[in-house]
Amino acid sequence: MFAVWPGSTRPQQRGRLSQRASRSGEQVRPWRQPAANHTAVWTGAELIIWGGCSSVVCSAAVDTGGRYDPAGDGWTPTAQTGAPAARASHSAIWTGDSMIVWGGLTEDGIGVTGGVYYLQPCGGGFDVNCDGAVDILDISLVADRWGCALGDPCYAGRFDFNDDNAITVADLMILSQAWGST
Repeated sequence: MFAVWPGSTRPQQRGRLSQRASRSGEQVRPWRQPAANHTAVWTGAELIIWGGCSSVVCSAAVDTGGRYDPAGDGWTPTAQTGAPAARASHSAIWTGDSMIVWGGLTEDGIGVTGGVYYLQPCGGGFDVNCDGAVDILDISLVADRWGCALGDPCYAGRFDFNDDNAITVADLMILSQAWGST
């Protein structure tokens, strides 16, 4: 799986995911925050769009972004806690458990060095959509990955609460015990 996400100086909300090298592919649900001069990395299970500017004139570089889950066809915001400093026109790579962000400019045109965005669960690990509560939305995200195992494109370790390398009913039971927590 690979992602094609326009990285131009014009704010973009759309991209494509494809299994093969072609111009065709599955349209990705639009991200609510258009981005320009941002980065996009593929984690093996999610597409992360991060940083950049929300307008053509970069009046405010951002330290936010979104994580697209193709299995659930939905976006969740990236966590800002521990995020690298806001920047645009930077580079990023995925290491397997984190995104290394390097270079770029602040909205004042000042160069910045590196930072790391760790893809980590929020809310003690059970608030998988990072909305501040463990509820039906979190259960739905895990249920959408039912049957996914390590090595499958739909597998993501943050949904595997018992660390058995598969998303099963056991993970849903663990999550349901945290229902209502924040």
